[in-house]
Parts: sequence; C-alpha cells; structure tokens
Amino acid sequence: MIWWGTLALLIAVVAIDRRATRRHLDDLRHRCDVIADAEASRANELGTVARTQLALLAGAANTTLVAPQTITKQPSPREGSKPDAPPTSTRPEPPTYTEHAAHIEEVLSHEPRDPNWSPRAETQIATALAPLAGGNARIENVTCGSTICRVTVKETTEDGLRDLVNQIFDTREKAGWMGSMFVAHDPAAPPDVFSSVVFFAKENHPIPFILN
Repeated sequence: MIWWGTLALLIAVVAIDRRATRRHLDDLRHRCDVIADAEASRANELGTVARTQLALLAGAANTTLVAPQTITKQPSPREGSKPDAPPTSTRPEPPTYTEHAAHIEEVLSHEPRDPNWSPRAETQIATALAPLAGGNARIENVTCGSTICRVTVKETTEDGLRDLVNQIFDTREKAGWMGSMFVAHDPAAPPDVFSSVVFFAKENHPIPFILN
C-alpha cells in the first residue's frame, strides 16, 4: 500500500511539473510573439519613414528651379526712322612724338631770329655737342629762332643713336643749358639712316607742344 501511495505521489508531482513547464513554455512563446510583433511593427515604421524620405528626395531631384526672367522692354523704333548709331568715343588720341615734332617745326619756321640771343645760342649748342660728333655720329643743322633751337643728330645704328641722344642730355646739363629739351624721330630721314631731331627751348620758355 505504501508503494502505491508513493507512486501516485510521484505521478501527481510529474503532472504538476509538466503543467508548470507547459505554462512556462507558453509564457516564453507569448513573449517571443510579442517581441516579434514589436520588431515587425518597428520595421514597418522604419520602412514607411524610409519610403517617405526617398519619395521626398525623388521629388526634389525631379524639381527644376526656374529663376524669374526680367524682361526689359526696348523702345520700338518709329516707323521710317534710322536705328541709333553705336556710341563713339569723343576723347581724341594723344599726339605722337612725330606729330609734336612737326608742330614744333612749324612754330620754329614762323619765329624771327633774335639777334641778341639766336647766334649766341647756336654757338653754345654747337660747341657743347661737337665732341660727340666722332665715329659714325653726326651733329647737323643747328638753327635757332627767338625761343627754340633745332639740331639734327644721326647714327648708323639704332643703339648708336640712342646712346648719342643720352650723351646729348648729359652734355646739355654740363654745358649749363637751362631750357627744356625734346627729342623725336626725324621724319625726313631715309629708311637706312637713324636720325632724330632735338629741340632746345630758351630758358623760361616751354617747348610748344600740341595742346589737346
């Protein structure tokens, strides 16, 4: 009898334990289902958000921004009238050195000789420039009016003429010439000759350049 009682007790314990285990398994299964549902819901929400963002980006990519156009209405020409000519510059080009030289020559040609100054100025210039007339250099035609003197200088090369003109500038200062000096290309010189005209102004008298 004791043995049967013990067996019945064991069967009852096993039954209770099985029910407890089943409840525990059911509880675990329920928790798994809840977690799975939550994850699925979250995934759906994330998917919806992602799809919405993609739709917005796609819409923005397909949108073309158009700046408003500003239309300036041009006045219509009157019937039979000529179109306006393009504006032209009214500022004249400055005179060239050669043009200045031609103008100074013209002024000199109309100047009378000053007997108290012209011969003395010609001698002073010719004496000061004579040492420079060595080699291929030439100092010619020293002529003075009442306020302006003119000298023609020549060389066989462009560099030689440039050096000669620089020496004339230095000599003028050493000789004590107090007036202004201007150098320009000699338009009367032949193509194979390098020549310039040098103008000396009387003290306190300006070089008569072209005035714009």
